[in-house]
Amino acid sequence: MLNRYTILCICSLINFSVYSQDKLPSVFSNRTLAINLGYGVPNLSAKMFDLFNSLQYNAFTKSWGPIHFRAEQAVSNSFGIGISFNVAYVEASWKQSDPFNPSKSYSKNLQLTALSFLLRSWIHFVPNHPFIDPYFSFGFGYRWNDVKYNNGGDPYDDNIIISEFAFPLAFEAALGFRYYLTRNLALYIETGIAKSIINFGLTFKIERDPFAL
Repeated sequence: MLNRYTILCICSLINFSVYSQDKLPSVFSNRTLAINLGYGVPNLSAKMFDLFNSLQYNAFTKSWGPIHFRAEQAVSNSFGIGISFNVAYVEASWKQSDPFNPSKSYSKNLQLTALSFLLRSWIHFVPNHPFIDPYFSFGFGYRWNDVKYNNGGDPYDDNIIISEFAFPLAFEAALGFRYYLTRNLALYIETGIAKSIINFGLTFKIERDPFAL
């Protein structure tokens, strides 16, 4: 059975929550400029290499990223627009036997640096809360891949593998959540499609007039 001290604590917490939402300024307003810096897992470019590896060669792979940078400017109390930039790297190395001379092999190496630049939109579900900020975000843009391939001197290699990474359209869609530790600093996490399934990091917030020079 609840004693009077437990009931008093529960009532105090409820009162604090209501008071906070009524009295504290909201974390997102039409003056908010939010800058995200984060890291994503898993690296989807590396997963593509893992598939290639499982189908063909026993390759050694290494990777980093994706690293995410985003800047969002509020245009209303629940909607923002901005930019998203991310970069990821993956490398695979393997040996391939000469089909006409099994005693001879070629050491091959493939490196991929994938960069994306997008225009992004944010829809905020609870814009008036003092410390939480759940949202949905999506964007479209351009993807550029820098591919470096060394066939190890294989005269039968036609380099067709390079053409598999030429698609230039970039797309992102994710559900996200920011938890503000202070008025200007938050932890964030997103899940969706953005060169990774999950990305997380820090949000830095600046209150400014979006039309000021």
